[in-house]
Amino acid sequence: MSLTKIKFKASFRFQVYVMILCCIISGVVSKSIDSGVCQPYFASVKASEANLHVGPGKEYKILVKYVVKGVPVVVIAKYDNWRKIKDIDGTEGWIHKNLLSKERYVMIKNLQASMYKNPDTHSMCIANLKKNVIVKLIAVKNKWCNVALKYKGEVYTGWIPKNMLFGIFENEVTVA
Repeated sequence: MSLTKIKFKASFRFQVYVMILCCIISGVVSKSIDSGVCQPYFASVKASEANLHVGPGKEYKILVKYVVKGVPVVVIAKYDNWRKIKDIDGTEGWIHKNLLSKERYVMIKNLQASMYKNPDTHSMCIANLKKNVIVKLIAVKNKWCNVALKYKGEVYTGWIPKNMLFGIFENEVTVA
């Protein structure tokens, strides 16, 4: 066998190895695009019972059991079908993506917040809401959030200052 044939076989084999390595790396890269840190976004707990785990899987210890629908959380990372979230208390953990909704809710973060008829503290006060009350987010206008509160079969809509709420980014100005 001539030296050129040996070089050709070696270089061809090397090219095949490089192609296989590239395929493996591209698979890892695409997997890392689907997993890991993501652009933070708000979601809400859509199940009436949902467990927050230490890691991305049911086999991990449960940190918190959410027992109310609509709890707003910020999604900060993802891994497969699991989302790493942070809640109003700053607790971080992993929840299955099927237990989350893109429907937006916000939660009163101060001891009390007033809901006004218009986005103005001089307008009529509709309700005084206590800490941790959850309301549906309708729209955002400047420093105000238009929200809906369901109470005893009635729905009340009004405006609450954005800084009184958890579940909205400071720079958000509109919600679809």
